[in-house]
Amino acid sequence: MSSAGRGIFLTEILDNRALYPDTHVISIKRPAGFPDTEPGGFISIRAVENTTPLLLRPFSIMWQDDEHIEILVKVVGPGSEALSKKRTKEPVKILGPLGGRTFPAPSQRPVILIAGGTGIAPIAYAIKKWSAAGVSNAVLIYGAASSVGIARDILDEVVIESHYATLDGSLGFEGDAVELFKSLALDNSLPEGDIYSCGPRGMVRALCDAVAGLGGMYKGRFAHHYTSLEAVMACGLGACRGCTVPLKGDGESALKTVCSDGPVFDAEEIDWEGWTW
Repeated sequence: MSSAGRGIFLTEILDNRALYPDTHVISIKRPAGFPDTEPGGFISIRAVENTTPLLLRPFSIMWQDDEHIEILVKVVGPGSEALSKKRTKEPVKILGPLGGRTFPAPSQRPVILIAGGTGIAPIAYAIKKWSAAGVSNAVLIYGAASSVGIARDILDEVVIESHYATLDGSLGFEGDAVELFKSLALDNSLPEGDIYSCGPRGMVRALCDAVAGLGGMYKGRFAHHYTSLEAVMACGLGACRGCTVPLKGDGESALKTVCSDGPVFDAEEIDWEGWTW
């Protein structure tokens, strides 16, 4: 994503809707001059001034149009908790748009989108944006701990083949999104296509292992795997080097930053064995 137009903007909350007790869909007024974005891009937000936490917090853009920017906020600490309590018209400061690489637009091949938990945010953006552009050959695999964590209503307006996985079996397949992917692949219920994923680091690694482990007749069936990585970020600009990920190189790993070189990477290029921090 180009840095043209990137900046710090003072704006306000348009809407704050609780999906479930610890997760909110927050709509922010799009500031004048804020550039268009692509799925996988993100913003950093400071909910309050002159208090802790001092650093802005990163959130994937879940939708953007001429009027607003939408994000999905899960309460995990004081910053996200403060943001989750924001009311309409209250001010927020955002830095963005951020990210050096976003999801590439689909080719003619089918698209298999795989999300875990709040990883649905950039995946939902991709589904909505690409559906509006006429992409119809897409399949969604979406996993969470229970049915409470499956935010189906954020995709209600989009018609897409969807498969759900919950660890407790309360909705769809009993297990996680990767296990569901393997089950569907082995049952020949998935098209040959490109994978786009976002979720916890462990999920993405397991997904890479699953694709590699299928082998045999499935080798080459899923030609590309693009993943938007989740990481703890400080500056969001790549300067602090606090969110590095090792990529495979010629005999050694090259360190890249999730915030400025990513957050989207070719999953096969990630050095999972070398990523120990």
